[in-house]
Amino acid sequence: MKTLAAEAGIPLDEREFHCRGSFTAMHKGKPDQSDIENVKKFAKEIIG
Repeated sequence: MKTLAAEAGIPLDEREFHCRGSFTAMHKGKPDQSDIENVKKFAKEIIG
C-alpha cells in the first residue's frame, strides 16, 4: 500500500499501529482489551 501511495504522490504518515487478529485457533482472543487500549492511545497521538 505504501508503494502504491508513493507512486501516486500521496503522502503517508510514518507512524503505524499493528495488532494481531484472531484467525481460527491462532491468536485466539485477539484483539484483547490491552490491544484496544493501545489503539486508543495511538489514535489520540495521531489526531494530536
